Amino acid sequence: MLEELYAGVSRQGRRIIDRLERDFERAQRILVPNFSDWIETGQVLARLAAEYGYEQIGKGRLTNDALIAVSAGGKELPS
Repeated sequence: MLEELYAGVSRQGRRIIDRLERDFERAQRILVPNFSDWIETGQVLARLAAEYGYEQIGKGRLTNDALIAVSAGGKELPS
């Protein structure tokens, strides 16, 4: 998520993303995709490609969003 925000932020908005990064780090709420998240993401993208033919758009365009969704789904955050 932060990678995509940094990639798309303007120079003026950079401070906001920097602050968001510090807040997430302080709260220890950073999610990192694990091995099974990568596998599940590949399976989800394969199903989408088969059903909707999205390879015409490009698989790379959906990979990050699918990985974020799979990484966040079903995870318990520390309290």
